[in-house]
Amino acid sequence: MDDISGKMLALETTTPAIVRDAARLAALRHAALLDTPAEEAFDRLTRLATKILHAPTALVALVDEDRQFFKSCVGLPEPWASQRETPLSHSFCQHTIASGEPLVIVDARVHPLVHDNLAIRDLNVVAYAGIPLITADGAALGSFCVIDGQPRAWTAAEIEILKELSASVIAEIDLRRATREAQHQAKIQQFLAQVSRVLADSLDYETTLQSVARLVVPLLADGCVIDVIEEDGSRRQVACAAAATTHESLIQELCSALKDAPDPVAEAARMGQMRQLVGVFDATEALFNASYLHIVRQLNLRSGLAIPMIAHEHIVGVITLLFTEDHDQYAAYDLIAAEDLAHRAALAVDNARLYDVARQAILARDNLLAMASHDLRTPLGVIKGYAHLIQMRIDRAETLDKGVLDASFERIDGAVQKMVYQLDELVDISHLQAGQTLALSYELTDIVRLVRRTVEEQQELAPRHRLSVVSELPELIGSYDVVRVERVLINLLTNSIKYSTRGGDILVSLAADEDGAGSWVTIRVQDHGIGIPAADLSQIFQRFYRAGNVDGIKGTGIGLATVEWIVTQHGGQVALESTEGVGTTVTLRLPLAQ
Repeated sequence: MDDISGKMLALETTTPAIVRDAARLAALRHAALLDTPAEEAFDRLTRLATKILHAPTALVALVDEDRQFFKSCVGLPEPWASQRETPLSHSFCQHTIASGEPLVIVDARVHPLVHDNLAIRDLNVVAYAGIPLITADGAALGSFCVIDGQPRAWTAAEIEILKELSASVIAEIDLRRATREAQHQAKIQQFLAQVSRVLADSLDYETTLQSVARLVVPLLADGCVIDVIEEDGSRRQVACAAAATTHESLIQELCSALKDAPDPVAEAARMGQMRQLVGVFDATEALFNASYLHIVRQLNLRSGLAIPMIAHEHIVGVITLLFTEDHDQYAAYDLIAAEDLAHRAALAVDNARLYDVARQAILARDNLLAMASHDLRTPLGVIKGYAHLIQMRIDRAETLDKGVLDASFERIDGAVQKMVYQLDELVDISHLQAGQTLALSYELTDIVRLVRRTVEEQQELAPRHRLSVVSELPELIGSYDVVRVERVLINLLTNSIKYSTRGGDILVSLAADEDGAGSWVTIRVQDHGIGIPAADLSQIFQRFYRAGNVDGIKGTGIGLATVEWIVTQHGGQVALESTEGVGTTVTLRLPLAQ
């Protein structure tokens, strides 16, 4: 190794730690001065320094991770004057920002801190006086310095002048930053107003959220991913945008992989609090398996924010902002904007879902009323028919046989009871939609007898099907609201009949068991119908939800919701197993009398 290479290696290993501090580097980049053209506002100050202090060279030096960039330089030799930067091997200013105090050097050739610095040879730096450029929020960006090619004892008065000039440099930097931030905040307000307009344009929140993600980039972040939380608690990505559109598919792939990792996004969704993704590039092996490392490196991802979307105190999704720079801290106005964005998006998602629920409720109500109107016509027809027959016999002065009259009145009473049953069901459904509890009327009942009677009645209405009951015991006594439990059984049996479109066997089995909570009856209703697609199983008990394979079969999507509602209010549980094309088994578990 030659002498020059040895000196550069030594200097590299002794670079002050503050130079590579992530927060300082973030502040330096936020100042937006690196690699910008020379400007008179700064050049005026360096010229003034050379004239007042009679120094041949003056610099406004900004110290980056591996170089120093000269925002202004007067008296610097070529090629450095044209390049306007040097590597840190030629930097005295790195030591100025490390101390945070003025650095005054009479003769660099014998100074212990810089005696081997290459600037002595290449830039003829012998005497040096530098003042650290520290912003209002405490970030040391670089140094304002003067240089002489001869040894020089700098006076206290000269250092004071240098401090005053460096204060002017800082004032100029802070003014520019304040102006830029004001402009940025104005853009953010315009952005949020535009977001509101986009979200208000449509109730299709998936489409509008994709538009929102594209608005976010690049104003707030280099990449944006939006996930929504489904009813079953799962997370689904609905939008993705990146500064480079070619990166969007990579981000989608990466975020899918993140779900299986220690996931700040999932944590934000679970806790309802903002989470930071810091040091992503350095922590790739901890966050992702090896097959995804190249994506992180290709995207140059460094950090991110996961912001929960909260509407009316419940979490509907997460917005993840991705950055190609390290951020240990974020500008307050950007955080406020991000939270405002998440809140507006959450309200849009929630409103769209509420609208969808309301639309389904109206559709279900209309279907229910149509079905009720149709179903009520049958008992009304029975009542009208028998009443008309009795009236005819009276008008003809025929002798009315008591047995015939009793049979007619029994039919009329049965029709009335059926109408009452249907009207009571409508009332219960309205309570269910309103989220109200049932006023149950309990009585001791033999559940085996109730099941057999209900199955026999449904068998009469379904001649193409074979309904049967199997019970371990001849009777099982429980305390139930008989009308509601019978409604549960009718709902399950009519579902089995309706969705067994080709007829077939429907088996109802009863069994008893005990556990620490008491004695139970288990009722299983099993059919061999069209079954339920696997994708629909997690939502099948939701109100108004219908499986994707029931097109052409009338229904409201409220039957199973009613079943679960009634059973749980009896202190029981409901479970469902189904395979599309094979059949469905619904299992009820109800408490028995102690």
